[in-house]
Amino acid sequence: MLCRVEDLYARSASVKNDPYGIQKRITGQHDFDVVGLWQDLGISPKMETVYPRVGIIPDEPAIFDKCEDCRAEINPLTWKNSKDKLVALKILQPWGLCRFLIFRPLRGSTTDKLKWQFIGHADHDFARYQPPKHKTEKLANGRYFVITAQGVSGTGVSLEYERWYLKAVLQHYKK
Repeated sequence: MLCRVEDLYARSASVKNDPYGIQKRITGQHDFDVVGLWQDLGISPKMETVYPRVGIIPDEPAIFDKCEDCRAEINPLTWKNSKDKLVALKILQPWGLCRFLIFRPLRGSTTDKLKWQFIGHADHDFARYQPPKHKTEKLANGRYFVITAQGVSGTGVSLEYERWYLKAVLQHYKK
């Protein structure tokens, strides 16, 4: 199932830590202060999930305000014929919420002292049996960040969907 294309929830706020520093802090702590991280980035702990966009009203909102035993992984984001050096930091609760944070290196920072800018995030609120995966796609002139994630599951039912985020909104923050 393909859900509609949408923009990443872009922010131009700089952060005190680079994505690798954030990953290291999450990995080293049993109970990481994720709410403090969201405040630093200027985003809400309330997740922007797909369900309201497809007409499903959840019983309660998905709030990513605890990070006990979370995992954090970093992956470079590349598009064919693109010189962009974006990275995605995936923060995942065991059996729960997942948030992708997208960063780009600031121009003028040196390889040994890269400075990073947070430019957007994408959320998923149901990772009970399989964590969301991501990829990059190029279609016509558009470049997209794509999440493939678990939807509904149960006895005899399994749904996976793709959520496409338009990368063009990220171009706005290249200064």
